[in-house]
Amino acid sequence: MSPIRYHTHPMLSKPVLIMGFSGWANAGDVSIGTADYLINRLDTHPLATLEPGGFFDMTEDRPIAAIENGELKNLQPFRARFHYARTPENQPDIIIYRGPEPRLAWDEFCDLVFDLAAKLDVAAIFTLGGTFDYVPHWHPPTVSAVYSSVQAGELLIRAPQNVQPAEYEGPISIHTYILQRGSQTGLPVVGLWGHAPVYIQTGNIKQHYAMVEILKASAGFELDTRDLFEGIDEMDHRIEELVAQNPDLQKYLEGLEREEPAPRRRQSPIHHHRPGTDGAKIIPLDQFLNKDKDDEK
Repeated sequence: MSPIRYHTHPMLSKPVLIMGFSGWANAGDVSIGTADYLINRLDTHPLATLEPGGFFDMTEDRPIAAIENGELKNLQPFRARFHYARTPENQPDIIIYRGPEPRLAWDEFCDLVFDLAAKLDVAAIFTLGGTFDYVPHWHPPTVSAVYSSVQAGELLIRAPQNVQPAEYEGPISIHTYILQRGSQTGLPVVGLWGHAPVYIQTGNIKQHYAMVEILKASAGFELDTRDLFEGIDEMDHRIEELVAQNPDLQKYLEGLEREEPAPRRRQSPIHHHRPGTDGAKIIPLDQFLNKDKDDEK
């Protein structure tokens, strides 16, 4: 029995698949935050649900229960979901994956993704990742890219900012498996990585805005993002308020400021914290947008 359950089989026009993952590669909430924004701002509809059995560890990605006065009222099964949105004529339709990074069977997960892509005639795949970096929040957002081929990299030519080709050697995420499969099949795959300041672990609107603008230009769809842009000033104000209350963080930021424009790699004020996990938050910024966080997304 297939682990993916389709709710509908829409006829889409040259869709692009955008994939946001929670987990190890969601540092700074960049990946899931960007995916959630697109799901809420585009007119999305349920496309398919991925059952957890074959890909996820339920002791890590736990279902959610509601208990009232000792009585179990609701148990929400854990699922990952695909959504789709139609766009105006002459723009690509959008498919969005929103769910945890699979912990098991990465080859089989890629089989499923590329089978879905073939069924729906997907033109390109964009994966969204977040990585912690030793950069101050007042810098313009940094985004690096990995691509499956030279042709895939050419999708970024229209990007509104200079997206840097990534340089990296070390442990990988599911993003790299998807890139490799794209290279093998010829389907263009672009991995976008937002570099989040190590002390901002949620609600990084500045980074979400940068990622969405790059996606819009590279994939060729339109979306009014003034709400994100207007939230940046409030985000900066909130950061400054919280920095003023934290002497250790003030000292850390003063060090970054002295090292501008290229801060050296240095110890983070967050100790023993694996990127992308839910460790202690130096600045637990709230989301500034009134998003629907219903798990039925």
